[in-house]
Amino acid sequence: MKSIFKLWAVFVVALALIHPGSAAAKPVAPQFPAFMKEQLKFLSTGPMLLRAEAMGVTVIEGKNITEGEQGENNEGLGVDVPVGADPAVDENEPTVASNPTDDNRLVAGSHHFPDAGCAAYTSPDSGVTWSSPQIMPLLTADSFCSDPVLAYAPDGKRVYYAYMDVKFLEEVTPTTIVFTEDLDILVSYSDNNGKTWKGPVIALNGDPTIFTFDLVTFELLEFDPGFSYDKPWISTNVDQSQKKWAYITATRFDSNLDTPSDCHITFTRSGNKGTSWGAPVILDSSSGGCGDVVVQGSRPAGGVGNNVLVAWYHSGGDGWLNGNFAIRTRLSTNNGTSWNNIVTAATDSYELPFWLGPMVFYHRWWGGMFPDLDIDDEGAAHIAYTHDPAANPFPGFSDTPEDGDIRYITSTNPPYNSWSAPLTINDDGMERAQGWATLETRTENNVSTVYMIWEDHRLSPDVPIEFPNSPNLYYDIFSAKKEPGSSSWAANARVTDVSSISDFIFVGDYFDLAPTDEFFFGIWTDRRDKTDIFDLEDDVYGSWRLE
Repeated sequence: MKSIFKLWAVFVVALALIHPGSAAAKPVAPQFPAFMKEQLKFLSTGPMLLRAEAMGVTVIEGKNITEGEQGENNEGLGVDVPVGADPAVDENEPTVASNPTDDNRLVAGSHHFPDAGCAAYTSPDSGVTWSSPQIMPLLTADSFCSDPVLAYAPDGKRVYYAYMDVKFLEEVTPTTIVFTEDLDILVSYSDNNGKTWKGPVIALNGDPTIFTFDLVTFELLEFDPGFSYDKPWISTNVDQSQKKWAYITATRFDSNLDTPSDCHITFTRSGNKGTSWGAPVILDSSSGGCGDVVVQGSRPAGGVGNNVLVAWYHSGGDGWLNGNFAIRTRLSTNNGTSWNNIVTAATDSYELPFWLGPMVFYHRWWGGMFPDLDIDDEGAAHIAYTHDPAANPFPGFSDTPEDGDIRYITSTNPPYNSWSAPLTINDDGMERAQGWATLETRTENNVSTVYMIWEDHRLSPDVPIEFPNSPNLYYDIFSAKKEPGSSSWAANARVTDVSSISDFIFVGDYFDLAPTDEFFFGIWTDRRDKTDIFDLEDDVYGSWRLE
């Protein structure tokens, strides 16, 4: 069996070292405080897997994450556009942005493992052809990149690339092992449509959490608490008059040894085109520790004028992955200087399971509840997210293939205090899973088209549920469009030419979408050349034929 962590091995240093002259090393993992093991479930997948490896954790939410064998690659059969499809590289969690003044020009990004982390790709022709990857810069030789996301300035003269800089470090002294975890949010930027990049600049600076262990006994001798930033997203305003502004949100995870550790939705802004970033502002927090109430998956959206809106997932008081959850929003009318009160845009049932079901058969899934947010040129706000239409037998666990429907809500204009009731967008009417919805708008003649794509399992064969087979074994990308001036959505349409087999661990925590001159370009994690869920190498594909 080949461990998933072999994909990350270049970044991980084993903790169980044997110092010359010392006794044989004992397992370090049991000495880590419980909050570290509990908190890793809420992190982005890359940091989650790295922390689990370092701590010796092999089971997360009922699944042994060290299982997996590499299958043989088969030549792709489809005509969708490969953006990053190197058979020797794991590419997933894709992002894309179009230049608002020359929207034939696209910049895309994705994970690019195992050679440090994140890559940028460029297209001059609306996504028909793509450049070779450029690896984004990091802070140290020991860093790796996670959670890439892109946004253009409204005047099209600068494109921003935000991502995590993740460091899990170990230092051995004659008597101790010092383990440091340090997660920051960086921004690089390009003034030539992604051909070259400057930076990185630290936008959110994490405070390292440091553990000191006795070298022989591995007893925890000292603990220096800190906090880590995770799951960033970046946005800019609609108006060119606001071209100097950029906004980032992320989740801050605190580290406390004796009390429950909280998580917080955090905002920062730049008023000088990303060359420096302001002090972080907390928009929402867990209560009683992250785990009782979880806040995660925030998205900022720069609106018309000085408006900036943020949306995020809130687990509700009934517990994480249990019962209802909420999509919350908060508005600033002055570029993030001050904030209106929190608004609950939607309360929905039920929460997704941690892993895509039935049972824990397939890739991590619960992040599909995180909202995607866009504000059109007229100031209306649009949100897509996923809910489970069927209750699960116990929190975080599914026993059927019905593991998600795509939901849509909208608010006509600031202050965004009133939102429409959630509307289900997928029209399959089957017991299948849908998730990872992303939406985008394009405004022409003062009316806006809303477009959405998502992962959809409706074309997977209806087979008996016996691992690893189920009606969710394969997925495609489907789409829906809300025409200008219409109050209803058109029938769903298939985007992908070839189905992909599900991954056992991870296809990413999001897909992405960007408007171009005459259509939209969607981008997703693609596995069309795989025949085995344990073949963990992913590719990134896109389509410019979405209308």
